[in-house]
Amino acid sequence: MRKIIFVFLILLCCGVTSQVSAQTKIGVKAGLNYAAFAPVPSNVDAQIKREFGWGFGAFVRLKVPLVTLYFQPEMLLTQKKGTLEGAGNLARSSVTQTNTYLDVPLLVGVNMAAGLFRVNAGPIISFVLNEKLSSGNDVINTNTTLYGWQAGVGSDIKKFTIDIRYENIASEYNQGTQDLRPNAIWFTVGYAF
Repeated sequence: MRKIIFVFLILLCCGVTSQVSAQTKIGVKAGLNYAAFAPVPSNVDAQIKREFGWGFGAFVRLKVPLVTLYFQPEMLLTQKKGTLEGAGNLARSSVTQTNTYLDVPLLVGVNMAAGLFRVNAGPIISFVLNEKLSSGNDVINTNTTLYGWQAGVGSDIKKFTIDIRYENIASEYNQGTQDLRPNAIWFTVGYAF
């Protein structure tokens, strides 16, 4: 229920702010991430391997009048993957974790160099929608909410946006003995209406 209320409030904010069109950009975006899950415990002789995932959704950029600051909430459906490749203890086994999320970054940024590029950072709320392990195709549906942060740079070229960000989840998220907190490098392209 809290998730539905939260999503409704974000959409309400988007609708209210669309009335201030000169100070607001509304758009869609899609991109790729290069993700891995939290570090391997010290008692396991294995390596973490990053995998490519995807994401798409919408954003609203609200400019703060008279300064170069902006607030940019986003709502994205994302998939992040990571592989744990074993050696020693895991005898050359490999397990890939694939999670689907509803990510809600709440970024604050500043336009720099006369609007040539942007720098932004802020918290991210990540709702885990689905988890899948490649070993045995275990599917685990969860109701977990994770919290973290994102930071990055971007540029606007006419109505197109380009962003590169780093994302780190700070919440503890354990499934058995495995810590499943993802960290990811994002590259996205968007279009503002």
